[in-house]
Formats: sequence, C-alpha cells, structure tokens
Amino acid sequence: MKMKRAILGAAAALSAGTLCISAAIYRFGVSKNLYVIPRLQSLFPDNSPERQQDLSVRPAFEAGRDWFRAQPYVQERIISFDGLPLYASYLAYAGSKKTVILCHGWRGYGLGDFGGIICWLYDEMHLNILLIDERSHGRSGGKHITYGIKERFDIASWARHYANMHPNYKIYLYGVSMGAASVLMSPSADLPKNVCGLIADCGFTSPDDIFRHVAKEMMHLPPFPFVDMAELYARIFARFDFSECSARRTLSHCTLPVIFFHGTLDNFVPTYMSKLNYAAAKGEKQLVLIDGAYHALSCYIDFEKYTNALKAFIERHYERIMKETYKAKIISISGDMLTYEYADANGFVQISSPAPSGIDVSVGDTVWITVENGVVISVVKRRGFLSTPFGIWVFGFLFLIVFLLVLWLVWRILKKVVFALMWVFVIAAAAVFIFTRLKR
Repeated sequence: MKMKRAILGAAAALSAGTLCISAAIYRFGVSKNLYVIPRLQSLFPDNSPERQQDLSVRPAFEAGRDWFRAQPYVQERIISFDGLPLYASYLAYAGSKKTVILCHGWRGYGLGDFGGIICWLYDEMHLNILLIDERSHGRSGGKHITYGIKERFDIASWARHYANMHPNYKIYLYGVSMGAASVLMSPSADLPKNVCGLIADCGFTSPDDIFRHVAKEMMHLPPFPFVDMAELYARIFARFDFSECSARRTLSHCTLPVIFFHGTLDNFVPTYMSKLNYAAAKGEKQLVLIDGAYHALSCYIDFEKYTNALKAFIERHYERIMKETYKAKIISISGDMLTYEYADANGFVQISSPAPSGIDVSVGDTVWITVENGVVISVVKRRGFLSTPFGIWVFGFLFLIVFLLVLWLVWRILKKVVFALMWVFVIAAAAVFIFTRLKR
C-alpha cells in the first residue's frame, strides 16, 4: 500500500511538474506581458561569445537607432484581420518609389533589429522605410506572440495598405529572426502585386521547429512532453497551432524572389534552417552565409558582403513588372484623371490614376482595368456574355445541342405515332376484308 501511494505520489508530482514547466515555456515564448528584450543577445551570459559579439557592435546599433529617431518619420496605424490596432513608423525618401517594410524579431523592436542597417537602406538605397511593431510588441495590440502564424496576415495587411496608398510603388519585405519567418510565410496571406522581393535574415523553418530546438539546445529539456504541452496551451489560450503554417511549406508554392542571410555561428536559430528554407524555395533564390556571425548580427560582422548582396538583390528586382487585370466600377472621370473602385480581401478600394487615351466609358460603368506598375494602361467596358466571342461560341454550341435534342424527341414521338397508325391501318384493312367476305 505504501509503495502504491509512493508511485501515485511520484506520478502526480511528475505530471504537475510537467504541466508547470510546459506552462512556463508557453509563457516565456508566447505571452506578451513578460518583458521586451532590447537586444536578444542579452539573454546570454556576459562572458558568452554571443554576448561579447553583441557588445562589440553596440556602437553601430546605437548610432542607427539615434539617427532614425532624429528623422521626421510619421506614425501609421491599421487594424489587423482580427481587430487589433497595429502601429508603424514611416520615413519617406523624397522622390523614391521603392519601399521596405521592416519586421523585427521575437520580443524585440524595429530599431533593435535594424539599427545597424536602417541608415544604409535610407541613404544609400533611397528606400522609403516602414518600421512596424509586430502584434503583441511595442504599441501594437495583442496578448500573444504567434511566431508568424498570425503575423503573416499583419505583414500582408501592411503591404496592401501601403500598396493602396501608392499603387505604383515597389515593396520589399525584410525580416529578422521571427520577423524573417513571418515574411517567408506572408505569401500565403494574399500579398499585393507590388511586393517584388522577400529578404530573410536568420529566419526559422516553422514555429514547431524553433520551439523544439530552443527547448532541447538552450533549456536542455526534451521536446516531448514539454513542447507538446506548450503547444496545447497555445491552442487553448492563444488560439493558434504551431503546425498551422511553415516557411518551408509556403516557399514551396511561392514564386517571389528571396534572399536569405544567416550567420554561421548562430545557435539560437541554427544556420541549417535557412538552408532548408532555401532548398524549399520555388522562385529565384540566393543564400548568403556570413562567417563568424551569431544570431541577427550578420550585417554588423561583414557589412560589405551583406550590403553588396542586398543591394544587388534590390536593384535586380526593382524593374519587376507588376501587371494585373481586375473588374472595377468607374466612380468619376475628371479631365485626365480616372477614379475607380474594386474589391480586394479587405473590402472596396478607390484608386485615382491618369486615364489612358481613347477610352469610352461613363461613370457607373463596370469595366475591366489592366494596371501595370500602378499605372492604368487599358480600360475595357465589360460587355454581356453573349456579346463576347467566347459567349457566341457557347451559345451556338448550346443551340445545336438543344436543336438535336428536339429533333430526337420529335423522332421518338413520331415513330410511336407512325407505328400506331400502321397498326390502325392493318386492323382496318383486315376488318374491311372480313366484312366483304361475310357479305358475299
């Protein structure tokens, strides 16, 4: 009896310990109201090589941070697909028609992850900069960090918001760590045609993979049962599944060009994850490994190699033609300006653009509009189906089918009538013959 009680007590204690440790992993990884990490490397001991490398590049990071804060940036705000307020800082470069949306990593903030390169993006590449606060970070709303599962929709919302304001601007999505993974998953969330490239610095393959790696390598805990229980907590309390989406699965169906950066000494998000993402990418791709760099420090350790590769990527894909055709309604025509309305994933959007010459449309008409790089190049009045060549062919084919069917039915009916008349004639003839014989 004592042995049985001891076994039951040990099992209960083990179960309670598992639940508590799993809850701690969940809270550490997912809950917002814990803390913000100004620099991820501060998680490491002061004498660790990761921490020492971070301290060595701190002046460059602080210079970039202070430079941005001194610029005349403006605040932007949108509402996420699930009703959360999302905030960003926008810094426009005069005359530039190319923009980069910067997505920071887990428990970080934009200037913390991009302080070392943000000045170069602006001064050297002449990019407009949209520095976003991910959900559950900074000023943005939300209580849970979802490792790209919901952040991908937020990034797509920012891209669509910006594309609607500037239809002829090109957009690059640039993320670090969790932000990179979110960027790599974002093509599954209906990106606008303005997006012409993805930039991923030390992104992981999936939320499930990174949780299991961190639990095993940094917390020295077996993924089972602790990570599995933490995933169950995430499903119950945060309403998301670690396996719902992954960068590798999204990239296998994505044709956007992608450039991957990763430090060879990264232990937090191991280098092999970028290699797996690179192997899965279907479109044009490039992998740049920075020797001797720890997590999210690649741009500091070999700035020249990093920026040369990034500059070539941006310039190579800036001329990518964005062309799409969609159904729209003419709202107004004023001089050479055309205002039209069309439906996208977020509702109806109104756009004003110079009208192409020679169009014959009126206010209220439903038309097919073809847009190339944000400029309307053709407006075709939407005709009835039967007035199109395809409609005429379809109508002719259906008419022929109906005509043959009617002929077949008529034949079936006439065949029975003729057969009946033939029998009536035979019976009548037989009756006449018998009657004449009897009369004699």
